[in-house]
Amino acid sequence: LDSGDLEEALSLLEDLALRLTADAEVHEALGIVSLRLRDLDRAIVELRRAISLEPSNSTTRYNLACALALAGQIEPALTALESAVVAGYYDAQHTRQDRDLESLRGLEQFEVLLERMSRR
Repeated sequence: LDSGDLEEALSLLEDLALRLTADAEVHEALGIVSLRLRDLDRAIVELRRAISLEPSNSTTRYNLACALALAGQIEPALTALESAVVAGYYDAQHTRQDRDLESLRGLEQFEVLLERMSRR
């Protein structure tokens, strides 16, 4: 993943996922690589799997919000972002600038969540 070879990272992670089926980090990494490759359906599935294995991970919830927003699933994206905030995600500056969340900008619920993050 760090080398930038997303296809190779995907292949390695798929092999790991076959052996470590209940490893939240592997599924989160698969979700992130899929997100970067813009395989949004797969990113959503993998990130949801990671959340089911490690519900308290606020960053995974944030990444799910990004994937859903890119897929045009606005209400689910807002719900995922809210769950990230509830779980402890608070980087309002990053959220405000994240291009993956462009479809949420200007929505009242998005602005409220940004305000909640800013207060932490």
